Amino acid sequence: MFELPDHHTAHYFLTAGETDAQGLMPMTLIIARCIEAATEHANILGIGYDALKEHGIGWVLARISVEMQRYPKINERYSLTTWIEGLNRLYSDRCFELCDAEGHAIGHIRSMWIAIDMEQRTAADLTVLDLSRFPISDRRCPGPKPRKLPPLTDPKETEYTFRYTDIDFNRHVNTVQYVRVILNQWSMQFFDTHRITHFDMAFHQECHYADTVAVKVNEDGPEARCEIVKSDGTRAVAASLKVISNE
Repeated sequence: MFELPDHHTAHYFLTAGETDAQGLMPMTLIIARCIEAATEHANILGIGYDALKEHGIGWVLARISVEMQRYPKINERYSLTTWIEGLNRLYSDRCFELCDAEGHAIGHIRSMWIAIDMEQRTAADLTVLDLSRFPISDRRCPGPKPRKLPPLTDPKETEYTFRYTDIDFNRHVNTVQYVRVILNQWSMQFFDTHRITHFDMAFHQECHYADTVAVKVNEDGPEARCEIVKSDGTRAVAASLKVISNE
């Protein structure tokens, strides 16, 4: 009997067109690669999009926590390994390790994925897939688990309206587009002089095409915080950035 792999590794080369203004792998690409690797591994395990679609179920990213020691540079090769740390009838804890060309770990990512009923947009039950046959890795991630982010107090506020390029095939705002909106609340100078060491993001409500949202930022305290709030006052996304000076 074929043994399902408890981890999956993908290899990449960072091109000039993929880098940020500092010539490094941007946070948007890190999260996009994590989603890509998770999708590939889930497909191998038989719990990917096609398998779940037969039951009217889909995976939705609920939380992600990225901790980086350093970022891949332009023209650098790197790899991303992912594995399932925990799985139950409602959600999966999935981890990632980002390594340089020599195999040295330079970043760790933890994520939590929930299963939803694609029609009702409510929590789904994964036991229809016989979860006992899927491998849970003994490998552990040294990065901190995604955490709850309390509401902001006295934030600065701007507006943003989601457009066509923000939307994915599920007809809601793509995860990476949320990251773009959040990071764009800080200036070029900020990112020239600071490096993100830790990025937390939690998803609460979906946003859709033409939704106008409030983007709230609070820079007081040891970390920068951002929220995307819908017009009815519900929080869609919350994020936290911990940075260090490049100087």
